[in-house]
Amino acid sequence: MSSLRRIITLLVIAGIAVATGVFASVNTDVIRVDFLFRVYDLPQSLVIIGAIVVGTLVGLLCASLVMFRLVRERRRAVKLLRVAESEISSLRSLPLQNAE
Repeated sequence: MSSLRRIITLLVIAGIAVATGVFASVNTDVIRVDFLFRVYDLPQSLVIIGAIVVGTLVGLLCASLVMFRLVRERRRAVKLLRVAESEISSLRSLPLQNAE
């Protein structure tokens, strides 16, 4: 099973590499990119791939911040659950009063 997963992973990576190569060869136009203090003339494919990479990194950063918040909330909830369970356990061990 591990070797099959490895082969599939290699095929996906090879497919992405081929698609990127085809994309770069089709989008060879040079465009002007203006960064506040500097102007660059870059291939269109490089600008698009760079935008995709930056967008992916920003998305991962935002998702990781949300995940950290959820993990923190889960830890807090588990701690409160343990406290509540111990309180219930201690209440169950008390003798009943006025049981009529």
